[in-house]
Amino acid sequence: FYHMFGAGTGKLYVDVKSSGAWVRLDSIVGQQHINGSDLWSLRTINLSQYSGDIVRVRFTAIELSNSSVSDEGSISIDDIRVYIPTLTSISNNVLSKSSFELFPNPTKGEFTIRANGFKGEQLNLSLIDLQGRIVEERIITNSSNAIINERFNLNGRSNGVYFVAIRSESGVEVKKLILVEE
Repeated sequence: FYHMFGAGTGKLYVDVKSSGAWVRLDSIVGQQHINGSDLWSLRTINLSQYSGDIVRVRFTAIELSNSSVSDEGSISIDDIRVYIPTLTSISNNVLSKSSFELFPNPTKGEFTIRANGFKGEQLNLSLIDLQGRIVEERIITNSSNAIINERFNLNGRSNGVYFVAIRSESGVEVKKLILVEE
């Protein structure tokens, strides 16, 4: 949802970063609401082209550069939701011929990723925090075994929820990991 009110209201941009480059997805220019108590407007942005990727989303608000208008505009955003509309829409991107498990989960710091069915494939393992930052990333080429056991150590990291993503030629799968260091 967004709200843009006032004669000094400028521009609101929504960008996404994927594969190292920022791309503008949307822009809203100028006052969009008649007064400060107007209902907020819903804006939907389709991110389906980035399905399976780990991306960053950036919101940029720019003031109107008119010297005769001073502090008479506001831009607000709230209640941002990212969701997958239907499970069937991602079925081709989810790992189908194999899967992975995390143990122990919850963990006190050290945990193992065990993946099966990836013989001859390159895997990208990513550990992601709740802010969407990649905490650790590894690329593994599995040429000899169909089973991978990769150990991670989260000692010294903040307690909480993390996500583990595994990507291969087959697709992507993400699982939740809970860190509860004593």
